[in-house]
Amino acid sequence: MTLILNLCWGGASPNIFILLQLITNIKTILMIIAHLIFTLYLHTGIIIPTGDVDGRIIYSMPNRNIEYSYKAEMVEYIATGTFNYNEDVED
Repeated sequence: MTLILNLCWGGASPNIFILLQLITNIKTILMIIAHLIFTLYLHTGIIIPTGDVDGRIIYSMPNRNIEYSYKAEMVEYIATGTFNYNEDVED
């Protein structure tokens, strides 16, 4: 019985790791797509650079009433649909 349980658990365990790796890869792909969409929005004028704070460019998205945000905040908004100000994020 122990052998059967070990074989079943041994077979299932790598599947869990594969699933976790797949989820991580999907999140990475979504962030890459969000960065590409940010660039597209920037070039089409949907996102507008509005100045800089401490050497970091700040952006606005007037049609969404988002002002004075960093690139990382905008990318996160594009990826998740939820906007939060967070000045500690890295661009």
